[in-house]
Amino acid sequence: MFAGLPDPGETRMALQTSADRDAITMSALIDAMERADPTRKGVTTAEIIDTIRNPEVPVPDWHADLKSAVEELVGKLDGRTLGYRFRHFARRNFGGKMIDRATSVSSTNSARWVVRPAELAARAKPSPVSPASPDPTAPPPTGDAGDTGDVPARPGNPESDTDHRRPSRKRFGNNDQPHGRRES
Repeated sequence: MFAGLPDPGETRMALQTSADRDAITMSALIDAMERADPTRKGVTTAEIIDTIRNPEVPVPDWHADLKSAVEELVGKLDGRTLGYRFRHFARRNFGGKMIDRATSVSSTNSARWVVRPAELAARAKPSPVSPASPDPTAPPPTGDAGDTGDVPARPGNPESDTDHRRPSRKRFGNNDQPHGRRES
């Protein structure tokens, strides 16, 4: 700001506002999906879009919430775009609930999405065990870490000094010599 440029903190505030809006939208969408799928068998994004475009008669109370949340999240009623957003937000906690892939697959081989309690995500995939820290009192491991040339630098016969498959290269090209050997 002292150089006359825009405040970089405004960008951070804009990102937080956008993230909060997405979180609020996903919470509303998850609540509406939970009411739309009481059996918890899961729904495809195409089924969600079809439900919004062709509501049941009488129109369910959750229909308006579902429609506004989908439009806010993707901008237009498109199943593919909604699927991308679902994959982006999958298994994230929104008010104690999450959206996740159902175990069953639709007849068109599309992913089915179901609302689950967020605590299932923590139990389903435990974090990997961290490796043990080295003992600080133990002596350092023996070995040269490859400094002595145990492994040949070039492929070929390790006993021979040259590799006969490719021509040898001179260390100094164009008759250049190291600085200590140059003649004036």
